[in-house]
Amino acid sequence: ATVPTMGSETENKVITINIKRNKNICYFTIVLLVAFVIRTRLPSRYYHYENNKSTINGHLPKYYDNFTTPGNPTRVKFSSLYLDDFQHCHNVQQFNVVTSPSSTESTETTATAAKPIWFITPPNHISENTYRTLINTMTGTSYGGKSYITSIRGQLKHCIGKGPTVTCLASSENSQSANAKYETFYDKYIILVRNPMTGFPAGYNLKSQKYRGLQGQNPIQEWRSVRDQWGMTAVKPLKDVLEQWNATRYRVGMYLVYEDLYRVDRSLQVMKDLRNFLLQAGFRVVSEEDLPCVWYHAIGKETIAQFSSTGYEYGDYVPGYLPQHKKQMLEDMQVFREKVLEKDDDSKLVAIIDRYMKDIEENMVMDNVGGGSDTL
Repeated sequence: ATVPTMGSETENKVITINIKRNKNICYFTIVLLVAFVIRTRLPSRYYHYENNKSTINGHLPKYYDNFTTPGNPTRVKFSSLYLDDFQHCHNVQQFNVVTSPSSTESTETTATAAKPIWFITPPNHISENTYRTLINTMTGTSYGGKSYITSIRGQLKHCIGKGPTVTCLASSENSQSANAKYETFYDKYIILVRNPMTGFPAGYNLKSQKYRGLQGQNPIQEWRSVRDQWGMTAVKPLKDVLEQWNATRYRVGMYLVYEDLYRVDRSLQVMKDLRNFLLQAGFRVVSEEDLPCVWYHAIGKETIAQFSSTGYEYGDYVPGYLPQHKKQMLEDMQVFREKVLEKDDDSKLVAIIDRYMKDIEENMVMDNVGGGSDTL
């Protein structure tokens, strides 16, 4: 074989071949690095961890390093991103309301004639903005959704003023005063229920936003401190509001399940039930065809996507619990379930409690870090 000499044509060919080979290797390496970076930086909601009881709806929390070892990750598509059916709602800013065929009254006249409805919820379990938007849009009123504890210039309004009242947002502490208003309110109430597992941290977060001006989600170390201080009584707000309103002269007209209101696949039925209840109470409401857009406007695209991803409104982390909190929560729910069966025999409420207990048992995020730590 001919040995190439320096500067010969053969040596130049060898050098050219080597340069091309090195370029190809560099290009291939760059492609692999880019693919690796994209793969590792995708949001955690794009991955599903099998055989893992510590996730919510297959979502791995950001601070999962402090939890049990995950299973094998496999790529899945995030179903809640498919909101194409609601794209036309961006162009709809106003909805027409309809009423029963026998009524020819205007919206405001009908709302004035109908008795306001108590809208009951454990403290801070739903955003007041979401609540007001939902009720106002559903009934075509400007101030139909009011709050019992709203004050103007230091005076509590008790859901009076600024136009007719459709619903009055209240909680357990308002049940006794509600009895005195029995003649002026509808005799059935709407009660919003939420799993204490998420209702407890979300309630504290809403309270922080309302009274401390918090933006977004509380820091994880603050959540852990609150959890360690009050987590053993997480079921109490739900239990108290249900029991205390059950003891009033009013009757349950509708259980509004918070988790169903926020789920794409269940929200339409919730909206239909709410519409029918308001219509039965004498209020004008939007047509059934408009319900998807009313829901989309009230909840909002970002919240819908976030809740579908994690079962929670906020995206920084999913609140985790210590083992003793899970044990206590399940025990308290079981005791409450037995009490409902014994005293009220309320099959709808029992089914909701069963569902929440199953969710707590299977999906509660278990945290190994105590209160005050900011480890993610």
